[in-house]
Amino acid sequence: MFRAPKYNGDLYAEADDVIGSLCAWAWESGHSVTILSSDKDLLQLVNEQIAVVRPIDAEHIVYDSAKVAEKYGVPPSKFPDLLALAGDSSDGYKPYAGIGGTRAANLIRKYGHALGVFERAVDMAELNELLGAKLAESFVSAGPEPARKALQVATIVRDLPLDFERLTGEQVMQRIELESEPLPKAEPVQSAPVAASVVSMVPTIKPVLTSSKSDPFALQPTGQQSLRQFAADAASSRMFPQIATAEQAVVVIAWGQNLGVPAVIALSQAYVVYGRVGWGAQFIAGLVKNNPSCVKFYVAETDDEHATVVYQRRGEPEGKYTFRWKDAERRGLTKQTRNGEPSMWVKFPAIMCRWAAMRECARMVWPDVVTGVYTPDEIASGDIPEHMIARMVAEGGPA
Repeated sequence: MFRAPKYNGDLYAEADDVIGSLCAWAWESGHSVTILSSDKDLLQLVNEQIAVVRPIDAEHIVYDSAKVAEKYGVPPSKFPDLLALAGDSSDGYKPYAGIGGTRAANLIRKYGHALGVFERAVDMAELNELLGAKLAESFVSAGPEPARKALQVATIVRDLPLDFERLTGEQVMQRIELESEPLPKAEPVQSAPVAASVVSMVPTIKPVLTSSKSDPFALQPTGQQSLRQFAADAASSRMFPQIATAEQAVVVIAWGQNLGVPAVIALSQAYVVYGRVGWGAQFIAGLVKNNPSCVKFYVAETDDEHATVVYQRRGEPEGKYTFRWKDAERRGLTKQTRNGEPSMWVKFPAIMCRWAAMRECARMVWPDVVTGVYTPDEIASGDIPEHMIARMVAEGGPA
């Protein structure tokens, strides 16, 4: 037997939490699920891909989002709030005497959620209209704590550390040899006992529980649905001003995952310039430093005129690479910007030399690590990547 893992300190998860986590995995992976259960708590899991059938209903209703809202007065996402006010007799809790499903639904529609009525100065006239004077007074006197505790009980956990990906793997079969009892002697023919060999193919069930160790990538988007939602939230948060749309965020996050970088780091380091994704020079340096083949990669000296990087790739000799301000000037990077302002090369020559040296050195020594990863100034200021230069030379003209 296997016990559901711990969560939130020393509390053990329940079967509902395992079902909830399975449904979350299924939703993110594009699967549809129908839950057969009389447990009313599970209605909170219903969405466009998750449905519930309650066998205690004579008509065997399939509860989708519309059916939950029609029967209980709240959408599935608010079902824990409904239980936090009305209680659940099957689980043995009743937070507020006199508050049933209908009154709880009216309160949620009015105040948004179970604790909404307590989040501001209570308008007793308004509450009296919803509950009646006597019930409204006892409800307010009880305060938010009963709802808060009930909400914790009613809310199904959906992020238990369970490895549901094993469900999509090939079934492992175990061969078992079973020897039967000797057959009785036949009459009247005298015959020797016969031993029959029976082969049974029995599935070997592996536990789906993972280690309790924390996974640093556990909060990363892991499926298409999850990626799209994460990207939409990131774009609407406006915390990454260089990312304008959810579609841009999807590309950046997916690209970052291919580079082995968490979503938030990718979003913070990427810039969309003229319809292309550029990455900060420090991001390129980080890719190199985190690569197992990197032995040395650092700026040994720098000033307004140049920067020198010391590098060494595993199995190769140590070397030095120097980038000079004159190199940037020759490439046209030091010219004024389009609005007539001095370029970053003029404002911060030492910093720009340093990052250019690391960028160019990374391309020279670790092309397999940083291929296709360009900085915003390369895209915006006319600096042409090496593979484009090679193509121009081969074709005898501009690419």
